[in-house]
Amino acid sequence: MSLPEPLVQGDLARSPFAHLLMRLYERALTGSLVLWNPEAPEGKPQQDRIRFLAGTPVAAILLEPASRLDRGLLPLFSRKEGPYAFYGD
Repeated sequence: MSLPEPLVQGDLARSPFAHLLMRLYERALTGSLVLWNPEAPEGKPQQDRIRFLAGTPVAAILLEPASRLDRGLLPLFSRKEGPYAFYGD
């Protein structure tokens, strides 16, 4: 089974997380955003996964779990680099 082609992909070094959120919101995309963390320790999960519905984040599996989604997304705003891909439904 092959991986689906991402609708959007890039690196946070060129497109900061805040800009990426706005882009997904403006396009009202539904799907999953996967962010790879190049600084994650070996043997630990390497990805943050955020589910979007019509451009709005609605759920996530995050490397740094939090009690609420908005709090869980905050650390991603300070991540300076790392590849990302958005996969549609």
